Amino acid sequence: MYLKSKGIYTVLHSGNITPVLMYYQELLKIDSVFGTNPRMEDKTILGIEIEDFGSSDFKVKACRKVIEELGLKKSEIVAIGDSPADKGIFELAGYSIAINPKGDIAQYADTVIGNDLKQVIPIVENLLIQAEMHKDLE
Repeated sequence: MYLKSKGIYTVLHSGNITPVLMYYQELLKIDSVFGTNPRMEDKTILGIEIEDFGSSDFKVKACRKVIEELGLKKSEIVAIGDSPADKGIFELAGYSIAINPKGDIAQYADTVIGNDLKQVIPIVENLLIQAEMHKDLE
């Protein structure tokens, strides 16, 4: 909700199934979610097969689409991730944060934090201040 209050567009991308992500989308007022799409009938999950999983770069493809639709510059994007699968989105972002990192993702992040997402708030506030200062200099 903090990010939304600052006018920040939020995207949740995960290997989790889309119905679960949609629950979090509603709860946290996230703008877009991208995940694994199981076979469904109405609100019932019929099953998940290997072909229901997106390509290994589905996160990057989904984020690129949002970036293009919104006309964002790299400097306007902050990525938060926890696994090596997030490396591609870190490369799309002007600033990246690894949260409770797994594998080697920490080496690609600008900042590493523990398992508390509230630690992102002062980082984002600082980035917003820097962006405003940069605007004033233009």
